[in-house]
Amino acid sequence: MNLTPATLPHSRLLAIILGAALGAQLTAADLTLWPSQYLIRPWETARLTPADVVGPDGIVYPDFTGVGVTGGIPDINNPTIRATYTVFNVRDHGATGDGVTNDDATVATAVAAATAHAATPGNKTILYFPAGTYLLSAPIVFSRNHVVIDGDGPAATFLKLASPASPGPKNSALIYLRQTIGHYQERLLTTMLPRGANTLHVPSVVGYTIGSWARLHTSTTKEKAPHTTMSRRYSNPDNHVIYDDILQQLGRVLYGKVVAIDATANTITLDRTATHDFYVDDESKLRVHPFLEYCGVQDLSIETLDAKVTLDPVRFDQAADSWVKNIRILKAVNFPISLNTVTRFEVRDSRFEGTWADINRGSTAYFGWLNSTDALMDNVQASDLRHMAVFQFANRSVIRASTFTGMSICSPQLHGRFPHENLIEGCTFATTGLGGESTRGLSAFTSDGSATLRHGVEGPRNVFYNNRVNTGMGSVQLNGINEGLIFVYNLVLKTDDTEVQPSFRVADRTFDAIVRGNVFQSITSLPFISFEDPTCTGWIVTDNRIHGSNGFLYEGDSAPAIAHNNRFFSDESSVDEATTPEVASIYEWQKKHASSARLVVVVDRRVVAEGRGTTAGQVVRVNSSTETDLVVSLSTAAPGLAVPATITIPAGAVSVPFTITGANISGGDKPILLTASAPEHLSDSERITVLDQSSAAKPNFGGDKWPVQPAGLPVKWKAGNFGLVTVPGKQTYVHSTDTWTISGGGVEFQKYHGSMARNGRRFVYQTIDGDGEIRARLTKASLYKQVGIMIADDEATLTDFIWVEPTGRVISSSNDNGSPHGRPIIHKEAGKALTPIWLRIRRTGFVFTVYSSTAETPTTDTDWTELARVDMYKDSLDTKAADYKSPAVLDRRMHYGMFINSGFVNSVGDATFTGVRITPVSTPPESTH
Repeated sequence: MNLTPATLPHSRLLAIILGAALGAQLTAADLTLWPSQYLIRPWETARLTPADVVGPDGIVYPDFTGVGVTGGIPDINNPTIRATYTVFNVRDHGATGDGVTNDDATVATAVAAATAHAATPGNKTILYFPAGTYLLSAPIVFSRNHVVIDGDGPAATFLKLASPASPGPKNSALIYLRQTIGHYQERLLTTMLPRGANTLHVPSVVGYTIGSWARLHTSTTKEKAPHTTMSRRYSNPDNHVIYDDILQQLGRVLYGKVVAIDATANTITLDRTATHDFYVDDESKLRVHPFLEYCGVQDLSIETLDAKVTLDPVRFDQAADSWVKNIRILKAVNFPISLNTVTRFEVRDSRFEGTWADINRGSTAYFGWLNSTDALMDNVQASDLRHMAVFQFANRSVIRASTFTGMSICSPQLHGRFPHENLIEGCTFATTGLGGESTRGLSAFTSDGSATLRHGVEGPRNVFYNNRVNTGMGSVQLNGINEGLIFVYNLVLKTDDTEVQPSFRVADRTFDAIVRGNVFQSITSLPFISFEDPTCTGWIVTDNRIHGSNGFLYEGDSAPAIAHNNRFFSDESSVDEATTPEVASIYEWQKKHASSARLVVVVDRRVVAEGRGTTAGQVVRVNSSTETDLVVSLSTAAPGLAVPATITIPAGAVSVPFTITGANISGGDKPILLTASAPEHLSDSERITVLDQSSAAKPNFGGDKWPVQPAGLPVKWKAGNFGLVTVPGKQTYVHSTDTWTISGGGVEFQKYHGSMARNGRRFVYQTIDGDGEIRARLTKASLYKQVGIMIADDEATLTDFIWVEPTGRVISSSNDNGSPHGRPIIHKEAGKALTPIWLRIRRTGFVFTVYSSTAETPTTDTDWTELARVDMYKDSLDTKAADYKSPAVLDRRMHYGMFINSGFVNSVGDATFTGVRITPVSTPPESTH
């Protein structure tokens, strides 16, 4: 690609100069990936760290064993434990609890007495609301450890939150527990802290003591940030996405207690390991960071009476080993619960119902983990909130066994600020959009990804395990820069095809994902996965059941690394009511077995043909000494598999391979349990399906890449349907007349977010690298809505693109929206349709120039009329230009061709093209007539 400074706008030139400074050597966003860290096989002991746990299914998960309150939530309803607390009953201080009298003043006297008691270190305090209804409008604030606000249960103790006589303090809450002691003794790291480590090198250890809390966080200034390791990895200078606020956009944090200090080596060791690398060039800072400890709110209900209330119900600031338990929040004025900078926190057995806020407005009514580490939500119900089960600036936090219903903009969501190593498991989602209409209803949504700067990006290895999604589009959207996603054993049902999304929509640098054992309902016209960038590599896609789709596993410019035993079913077939994970909860399993000596059987290809069919397995010993040989017994629960009776893992090794052979079976396919056992080790099993080769009912394993190159095309030409199309379409090329005839269906393009999500088209094209151009003469067209020539970035339904129609209308994906590809822009409105007409698009780097000509045979530039010149990477015109940059991610390799849609999914339009030329590749050959 030849770009010269003289041809570039000033802003573009600056971006390229900066790109060179950052080491960006490839053009057009052909970005390189950093070394893989999170897709680890169980036998790769050199890559495993204390931040990893080998799961029972052979997947390496984050370590969630330290999540939640250390030692568990104290049971203050146990008389023995309650006796260690001093109880301050608000009724003893004059509170009426009659639901009519304002109890602010009397409760304040109880709070003052409780605060005085809690001021003595070691004292434990309960502020107790007996059964009754308390009308309140003033904050209840505590800044001491071991304070619990307690009631007689959410069906007995009611706090009614009313409007105050005058506005309350900003960012306060009715129940507000906060640490007021600031941080101190800040130290910059002197060497990198790698993932899984917990010993930090600092210039001085003065001021640190054993048992004190510490926080490690990134803090690089904007002036330095573009040159840091993280910014160089994640930025895309080509499209002006440069992450220069390391704390907000790529923020990592580690909270822990100091367990060791070495004054000679100047090291401090914490009791938690890092979930991501902390680099010196991030200006990663360690500081003493006091937390409020062992405080809780439990056994009561809070109802906000009207939208004029200025207080949210519950807020914790700077809290550790604290909790919210058995409460009900009804109609919060905004956030039902605000948790700011918390660690080892728990929210349990509670309900959060609705908000007075407009959930269609940003930054309102989030529910989940924001600014947290090692935090747990368990058995909660939430409804009618903007984002439910949201993760933002959260790592190693868990939401499990919970239900999310009612209206929501997006549930669940990875909402940026680098959420990573989080787990959502065993949850049920049954949400709708505003007004009860199903909109996104996504099973996993990663905010803006790499498209904008607004939310930052999503960090690595977030886990979606054994969840159920009952409503929505049945789609997972990964909007860029998402490493090591684990999406396993989820049931994803589809109730809305409006946006026509694939089951997995995968953008820029989303790599090393594991997609295993899921059941999906998929849109019938699309493949299961759409890879929208060549950097989406390393995917392991196995053992999924796909109801619907077009019968192909993936489309796009990447391919899975491993794809096996993915079964396709018709859209009308019944969907399984449950998936089959080896264990129902990876969180609970880790708590019991993560440190146990055990075996793990790993079989990537869990299907074998009867007779002589084979597949490979490995047995791995975990948390087991390698000083001696370990003899492992292999057994099967039923006939059908042949395996060695025993295999030996030799001394010094952690694993050994073995071969599984399918034996003869009858009566249909058979799933057979294969078990490995050894003395003093937990055994492990893996389910292998033996295929009955004589059975008339063969499993449908579908196709791999879509589209399949149709027969009869000239060399290097391809064709296929993309988007919402159910009729096949076709094309022919007659060499003697140099004529293409194309027919195809599809829904007309609409100006809608998500680019061409609702569009369908038959596309006949070539793939070329670097700059190029297409020109063609459209001689006639009938029964069409849209027809012309286009350049598409990826062989995918949703992609960056530009096209021109015989009306002169020019449309492209754009840079004015926060999602990948942006909201398409019409650069030139439609005029009268003319045929015959020559159409032409030239690509020069990131700039596309579009022409038309009515000349019989245009030979010089004067024969062409320029219709539009489009810079895909032009700075956004959005008023939030600091947030929204160009969402286009163009590659060196692009696809040039002719397209048509009829405007209908089940009927076709027709078009004839002559003189089609694509350069630098020029096939079909020049005609000789």
